[in-house]
Amino acid sequence: MKKQLEILAIEDKEHHLKDAKKEVYEMANKFLNGGTQYALHRGCEISGLAWLIKKNFKDPSEIVNNIISRFESSLNIAEKYYAAKLAEEFGIIDKAIINYDKYVFEGVLSSWSSVRESRRLIKSSKKTEEVLKAINSVISSRESMKDYELAGIYAEEGGQIERAKELYSKEVDRYERFEWSGKEGNCFEAALRANEFGLVERAKQLAKKTIELFEGRFNEAYQIVKSSNETNDLRELDKKTQDLDKAIRVSEFCGIKNKNKELKDKKIKSYELTSNLDRAAYYAKKFGQNNRAKGFYERLVNICESKGDFKFAAKYAKECGHIDKAKKFYKKEIIKCLSNENFLGACNAANEAGMRKRAELYHKIYIKNKGKNFCRIYNSLYQK
Repeated sequence: MKKQLEILAIEDKEHHLKDAKKEVYEMANKFLNGGTQYALHRGCEISGLAWLIKKNFKDPSEIVNNIISRFESSLNIAEKYYAAKLAEEFGIIDKAIINYDKYVFEGVLSSWSSVRESRRLIKSSKKTEEVLKAINSVISSRESMKDYELAGIYAEEGGQIERAKELYSKEVDRYERFEWSGKEGNCFEAALRANEFGLVERAKQLAKKTIELFEGRFNEAYQIVKSSNETNDLRELDKKTQDLDKAIRVSEFCGIKNKNKELKDKKIKSYELTSNLDRAAYYAKKFGQNNRAKGFYERLVNICESKGDFKFAAKYAKECGHIDKAKKFYKKEIIKCLSNENFLGACNAANEAGMRKRAELYHKIYIKNKGKNFCRIYNSLYQK
């Protein structure tokens, strides 16, 4: 009787395991039939599959490896993500790292979250022989695809600092040569990348090349404008002045202070030369040259006042800190607007001058009489 009970218990256990296996594989098949766009969302549900396996199997290694293999062999890109999530759930870190990277390699939408997962595992995991082999595998894979940046990130997270520097240097080379687009070399972008990767000396070298290139182009255009003042030459200088921003930027992050100040001065002078005093003032203020900016704004006030452009005269007066003077210009702008039947303009000017009640009045009349002739009520209105 005892023996029969033992046999029945074994049969029940085998039957339970059979049912459990069936349930597990049915759930796994749902992932295999899912769409790629749901990979990240459904990846969270892998924990449910893992729970089901842990609940029913004391030694889950066989069934886990079987399901991971199914995911890996699937043509559906999303399965690489499922394989990685399931492998991580059961501590198979080497397979998790490799499959997270494969998911990125396939170019799936939102795959950079998978990069974060790979980096996290590479950085935090115990460096067993299998894990080191997986790390080297994804680094080599990325390097062979000329994705030197990600290969360098993997190497850096894995503690392979010198290898990371070599890979980052290769990525900088690509930018300098513009190898991937067939264009001429771009030392500016290369300098930015070198700085981002912590390649200090390389960044400085490229910064100097960038400065030499853009400053040279600017100087040439500047000298032409000084002697010609032709419209096309002015446009060309404006373009080169904008390009000068690149030289200013790299001189800043590389700590070339004297050159940085010199370049900023050149940018301001170019706008002054082309009579673009508004831009000259803006950049002088941006670069912390407040007294110089104030001088430009005062010149603009005089120019605008002489032209009867009281709106901008007021604006520039405010920039100089001449609030009372600005208010006088706004009052003149109100008179000008009213004489031209522009009550909306008068409303705006009154508002800027802090004349709130007057602004409300002009706005009400603008709404009420929009499109009508205001000449008849102009004089009486302004006397209020």
